[in-house]
This record gives sequence, structure tokens and C-alpha cells, in this order.
Amino acid sequence: MRVLFLALGANRRLAVTEETRTLVQAGERPVVLVDRAESWAGDEFAAGVELVELAGLGRDHWPLTAERLVLHRAPKALLRRAGGRRGKRLVSAYDRRIGRPLHKRVFLPLYGRLWRDAADRPLAEFNRRWGRFDTLVVTDPQSFPAAQRLAAAGRHRPRIAFRIDQVTSSGRQGEIVDHEDKA
Repeated sequence: MRVLFLALGANRRLAVTEETRTLVQAGERPVVLVDRAESWAGDEFAAGVELVELAGLGRDHWPLTAERLVLHRAPKALLRRAGGRRGKRLVSAYDRRIGRPLHKRVFLPLYGRLWRDAADRPLAEFNRRWGRFDTLVVTDPQSFPAAQRLAAAGRHRPRIAFRIDQVTSSGRQGEIVDHEDKA
């Protein structure tokens, strides 16, 4: 049985690490989908748990690459080169006053309007790379929309749980029950 933990809000880190450890002890190989891996840097997962960062998926879409090059990388390189000793300070000021505001106020709304599936692109990329899961464990409120999109993505409807004990059998500790058996 393939189990996906949706932990996009990183609110229940201790619970997620413990529940994935329980699954690994039962012989499963769970996948944990997080928004940013930095927020999980201090947490240790059991061997066999795969941590996937959602923010890193879907970045290779050409408009995002072009925006990064034109709005961020080229001006920063030019300011570092031309600025001399003040280069770092100039780059910081550019990023704060020009780069980020243009990104937020101009690029993101335009990107969202032209590519309507922009919000779903990272989840679609995740679904394409990792395939289907039998169970989605939703660990925090921020993960509800992602769970809804993943559940509606294909013909196969995964079981949705909020804790791992909803997936494990009540009879024996740590034994995994396939959702077809429980229906």
C-alpha cells in the first residue's frame, strides 16, 4: 500500500515523523509532501521515508525561467559587477524595491491569467512523477486543497485519512489494512 502524507503547513511535524516511522516499521515506504524542506530541516525521518518539496516542482515552466533570468539573475549580476564594493547592498536594494514588487504585482497576476493551471502545475508534476497512492494522510489544514486536487486527479480514488491509526488495523498494532479490505 502506498501512503502519501500531505504536510504542506508543517504544523504537526512530530506527529508526521512518528507516524511515518510506524509505517516504515510495518514495512511500508511512505512519501511526505511538504511545501518547503527548510521547515523540516531539524526533523529526522526513518530510513525509507521520502521527503518531497512541492515548491521545487513545476519550476521548469518556461515563463518562470524567463522571469527569473530577466527580472532577477541578469540585473543582480550586472549590479554586482558594476557596483564594486557596494554590489551586495545594491543587489539587496534592487531585490527589495524592484525585483520582488514586480514579481508580486505584475508577473504573478499575469502568469495566473495566461496559464490558468499555474496553481495546479506543481501538484500535477508530483502526480506525474510519483504516480497514484492508496492513502492520503492529510496532516494540517493547508493540505486540504492539495488532497482534494490529488483525489480528483484520476480514476483511482485514494482513501483519505487524518491520522495513521485510521489506516492501521485496530486489532494489531502497526499492521496495515488495505482500504479495499475495510470497505
